[in-house]
Amino acid sequence: MPYIKVRKQSDGSTRYTAIVRLRSGKTIVRQEAKTFAHRSAAVSWAKHREVALEDPDALPRVQQDAPTLAELIRWYIENFESVSKWQRSKQAHLEFLERHALGKANALTLTSSELIDHIRSRRANVQDRRRSRMTSSGRASCCAPPGASRDSRCGPRSSRRPARHARSCA
Repeated sequence: MPYIKVRKQSDGSTRYTAIVRLRSGKTIVRQEAKTFAHRSAAVSWAKHREVALEDPDALPRVQQDAPTLAELIRWYIENFESVSKWQRSKQAHLEFLERHALGKANALTLTSSELIDHIRSRRANVQDRRRSRMTSSGRASCCAPPGASRDSRCGPRSSRRPARHARSCA
């Protein structure tokens, strides 16, 4: 039996969320939810989804045909790269996500908490790399000791280093 959750919006309107859960014993095998402006639309959708999921072949088909995030990213690159000209950085980021462990995740069951964990782990890796470049004196490890000439401190790439780094080496 579907469940209809009623919520009042800040503007005073009412929204109806239809929730359909498919259980096997006490465990939830599948859950789907969709929000509507009218209660009748929510009830109708919930009944149709419930009937569709009661078909014994429907659940494995829904779970098996789900693409991975990497497949969706590849599809996006192949279909939209020629339509929307983007720069190398976007291409590199898309290909990174495609190769990353997150790319192996089922795109339909991917949750916001998994995305947040991915972002937090990426940020933690960046901060760890920044900390490893700093020595105990507070200078970047690429910098020469204070007595060396300014040109040798940051090496040949000094013009591409951020101003913050250049100030720390001066």
